[in-house]
Amino acid sequence: MRGLIAAFICSVILSSSKLCGAAQLEQIERALNIKVIEQPQLDFSESVNGQVQLLGNFQDLNFYTYSGQNNFTGELTNTTDQRLIYSSGDTLIELYAAQNNETFHIEHIVPLESDSFILSGTGSILGHQLDHQLVLNLSTIEYRQIFPQTLSKVNAITVVGGKAYFGGDFEYQSVNATVHSVVSWDYERNEVELLPFGGFGLGSIVNSILPWNDQTLFFAGNFSAVENSKALMNSSNSTNTNVTVPELSKPLSLKNAEWSSTGILQKEELICPSSSDSTGWVESNSAQGEFNVTLAARTRLSKLRLYNSPVDDEQVSLFRIITSPSNGIMNLTYLDPSSGHLSFCDAWCPLYPINNLSALSSGSSSADRTYFLGNQTTLEWSDSYQDFAFVDEVPITSLKFSSLDSYGSSAGLKSFELYEDQISVYANDTNNAPNCGGATTMFKSDLSSTSVWQSSSQGDNYVYTDFDSSEDLPWVTYLVDIAYPGEYTVNLLTPGCTADNSCESRGVVNATVRSQKNDTVLSTFDIYQTNAYEKYDTLYSGPLDDSLNITVVFKSAGSSDSSVMVAEKVEVISKAYDSSVFDIKDHNLLNGLMQYNVTQSEVISYSQGINSSANLMGLTTSSTLPKHANMFIDRLEDTAVLLTSTGDLITTHLDENLESSKIRSRSIGQKIDSVQAFSNGLAVIGEFDNSTTAIALNPDGTVFDFFGGNLKASRIANITLNGEEALIFNDNFVVDVTSKQLLRNTSKLALSALSAGSNSLNDTLMQGNIIKNQYTMLDGTFSFPLKSSPSTNSSNAFGGMFPYDAVFVDNSTAIYACYDPQNSSNTHTLIKLENSTKTQNLPYQWPNPVSALAYLKNESLLAIGLQNATTGPQFILRNLSVDSPLANYSWSNEASVNSFIFLEGNTSILVGGNFTDEKSACSGLCLFDYRENKWSSFLNNSVTGVIDKMTAFDDTLIVAGSVQIGNQSAAGLVTLSFTNGSSEVVKAGDEEVKDFAFLDESHSNLVAVSERNVYQLMNGSWTKVSSGFETSSVFEGAQAFPLHQNFSEYTTTNETNAIIITGDIRHESYGSLSAVIYHSQQWFPFLTTSSATTASNFEGPPVIFTNKDISSADSYQGFLQSPLQVNTTNSGGRPSEPTSSKSHHRNDEKRIDRGFVVLIGLALSMGTIAVLGTLAVALSYFFGDTGENSQFLKPRIDENEMIDTVPPEKLMKFI
Repeated sequence: MRGLIAAFICSVILSSSKLCGAAQLEQIERALNIKVIEQPQLDFSESVNGQVQLLGNFQDLNFYTYSGQNNFTGELTNTTDQRLIYSSGDTLIELYAAQNNETFHIEHIVPLESDSFILSGTGSILGHQLDHQLVLNLSTIEYRQIFPQTLSKVNAITVVGGKAYFGGDFEYQSVNATVHSVVSWDYERNEVELLPFGGFGLGSIVNSILPWNDQTLFFAGNFSAVENSKALMNSSNSTNTNVTVPELSKPLSLKNAEWSSTGILQKEELICPSSSDSTGWVESNSAQGEFNVTLAARTRLSKLRLYNSPVDDEQVSLFRIITSPSNGIMNLTYLDPSSGHLSFCDAWCPLYPINNLSALSSGSSSADRTYFLGNQTTLEWSDSYQDFAFVDEVPITSLKFSSLDSYGSSAGLKSFELYEDQISVYANDTNNAPNCGGATTMFKSDLSSTSVWQSSSQGDNYVYTDFDSSEDLPWVTYLVDIAYPGEYTVNLLTPGCTADNSCESRGVVNATVRSQKNDTVLSTFDIYQTNAYEKYDTLYSGPLDDSLNITVVFKSAGSSDSSVMVAEKVEVISKAYDSSVFDIKDHNLLNGLMQYNVTQSEVISYSQGINSSANLMGLTTSSTLPKHANMFIDRLEDTAVLLTSTGDLITTHLDENLESSKIRSRSIGQKIDSVQAFSNGLAVIGEFDNSTTAIALNPDGTVFDFFGGNLKASRIANITLNGEEALIFNDNFVVDVTSKQLLRNTSKLALSALSAGSNSLNDTLMQGNIIKNQYTMLDGTFSFPLKSSPSTNSSNAFGGMFPYDAVFVDNSTAIYACYDPQNSSNTHTLIKLENSTKTQNLPYQWPNPVSALAYLKNESLLAIGLQNATTGPQFILRNLSVDSPLANYSWSNEASVNSFIFLEGNTSILVGGNFTDEKSACSGLCLFDYRENKWSSFLNNSVTGVIDKMTAFDDTLIVAGSVQIGNQSAAGLVTLSFTNGSSEVVKAGDEEVKDFAFLDESHSNLVAVSERNVYQLMNGSWTKVSSGFETSSVFEGAQAFPLHQNFSEYTTTNETNAIIITGDIRHESYGSLSAVIYHSQQWFPFLTTSSATTASNFEGPPVIFTNKDISSADSYQGFLQSPLQVNTTNSGGRPSEPTSSKSHHRNDEKRIDRGFVVLIGLALSMGTIAVLGTLAVALSYFFGDTGENSQFLKPRIDENEMIDTVPPEKLMKFI
């Protein structure tokens, strides 16, 4: 079991990977424009252990290696089987998916040479009908139909010797003949071919076609003869002999039928064939004519037998049959005397002349001239007649025979007979009269002589008698001849009482069925005759081999003073005849198995008495198996395995001459439906002991129960994926062939297959669905590049919680914001994780997610911001060194805190987000003094809006969001100077920028991410670079990482970084993604994830946690020292450091030495003191608050530090 799963795990992550080579993989990639993804090699060396983490709402993760991969990853909810999938190695490719509510079902996928597969089933693919059987060329992904007509039910397809053989339950019509159950296709010449023996006849079924060697095929199924018996090669070399052919149908009495004709009709001659040369019907001087016959009772006919006129000039050549009440031309089937094949006709049915029949009959046997149609109707021809069977079983009250053409100037028939499959014996014995007056009938009835019986006046064909209690009870006896042993059902027909108003007078009769041979009672029933409408009661169902005597006697009266008993008929229906019935000539009898020599195009059959124990055919015709068995055949090494639909099993070793030895037979169950070979045995579907429905036959003869009766199997598919073989039952129960263990579908691997096939080069084709995820059960955290098993990932440390954001503390510690699915209300919390295993829960729980985290190392301060929180605190500062809160701040209105910048020199933190502090009149970007626990405005409240992210570098602050500076228009990205308050609009417009990242260390090339778009700043201008993504894509975050120095394949610019952009991303070519990489103006699909939960308060795509010290970006090391005035420029260009005042920097050309200036300062001490006082007032003005909460900053520097901080040169301009 582990082997099958492990075969799907990629061995190298984020490295350059080539797809495994198979015969057609590269051709398919070219045909479908599938791209192998070579991702940029990123340098994570600055992160702890050289790894970064993906955090968030996900459970499964896959690194993207080729286009289309996302069709087979994700959640298990995608269970459609309307896909055709190609597999080779670790690569899965969707070749076709059903469109516009169309459906298709492929039942067989069979390899054809090295580059193609044969597909058979129902529905269509790209307009090509699967029931016409298709060839799929993998190198071009082209489909074409094999047959110009439908093969409705194909059970087996075998390719051998340049031909494909198709077997099943179907009919194929060629120009010259119609065959059943088998046909071949020469794929080298692209020609459909009929086999020399034709097929196996109407109603036959082929279940298996087994190639034993390069010369021999075995056909197994339900059949007893071939359609062209001349192709048989009899191993006994016995001569043909004529034997009595069993007539399975019963002749219909036409004595009481009514006749009409356009010509001369002699009824007695027409309905009774004789040896005389007289003609029963003739239309003189015309090749066209007709006669009608109205039957005495409605029935369902099985066949008609036509005797052509003995006069050459009167013999009919073409005819048709029209019946009522359907008033339609009947479809007929017949055994063609010339070809030996079953053929069909309707409006233009051929009738052979007598001379031709005589000539053909002289060179054939009775077996050659006979076919048992569905083992219920005898279809034959002789030197004087031809049988035509009715294809459609419809009720018939009258029939018209129409001659359409003749071989002479007139049209005539010698005789005409109709047959029924069921035996009908009428209470009115005149309807049982034989057609020939002197013939003896074994079907008759007898009515009680003491009763007065009358025929119904309602037009129905039944009799009745009125009597009272003083009279003898009436009865009727039916004599039914059972000519052939078999399984039968005996029914009694009782006419309804509403038609003759006799319901109150009717009562109960007793019906008893006896065997005539020994007068044994087979059954007895009391039957009510008070039925309103016609009904059938079953008197007996079971085996019969002798004639029956059925007696129906009145038993008890109804509510009326007088009583009525009615009688119409009994019907005896054959369900199955005993095998001995069909033993016309054993060497031509096929008991569901036939051997075919491919090279010599010969059928080999065996006589029961000739070497029957030494060959496989002899086994099937011996007494070991029932006749007319429904057979399956397969092989286990050199052992042939025969199974019947009734649960019989025969195994025998076949040598190179196909001689049998080591024959064993036994019963393995009650029913067998299908057989599927696999590498270690045969899988059999059916009904077995202990309610088992699927077993394995092992080469050593033992039986293995797959499911132990717990699962019900009805279908099976054999599939090989990545070199591992599996059996799939009912589309989704997967069994590892090696271990024979049941594999449950999981997010690691989920299989559902209707059918599958593989060639010798490990190209696999299947219809179904595969979900295959590289890493599963991650609980919202995954570290990469992978350096250990995913099971050792830190996700186990969170105890079922899902981390979705984090902040670096030191090389062994990080703080994680987590979602707790077990908490129904306050689902968000913080966890401190040390050394990947030791955890500490911080004392916080919120209903809203954490939206910002920052850490100030020098003071051990953790800043926390919440998203869309309506209750406080929404902003929290915590001192981790003493593990106590420093500030918990709440706003009365909903607030989101999104980003922080620590101003350590000022004991303050710059807070950005979407909030308003009413006391300081500050909105979106505010300054919080955590020493004094006070809010104040930043840059005189000149920067407002929604702040999504802030980053500091050098003396510059970069702000992203929807920002407004003063009265300027909104901007998405701006820079602010910490030294002089100047600002610059880097990206104008009202589109909110969610995140940004730099492509190089000069900060001159960056990428900005909004919710719907991604932009790159190049050469001072912005370019939208996300045009290849669907409009529904949502971009969330961006993280820059340096490239490995040895990676240059995709580097076409001077960019030193690549950027990982996360979100709910949908690319036009790559599909759904959770993260992509952007570098050198190119996009690389990176990874996909599937959600772990659908909780409304835990939404959003995963984020990247860099797991490294980013304090330089989260804090400003300088001192905010004077009131700054915002001076805005709108460059729309690179985020350079805003221009500072000229006096802020020392000039190379100095007009006065620093030491000399100090001397001057000492000399002018009074002036210096005055200036210092003025400066103090200015500083208090800048940092103070003019409102009621005004408080001055406490000085934190001594005198020497002040001299260094405020150089004397700068003071000179005030002197």
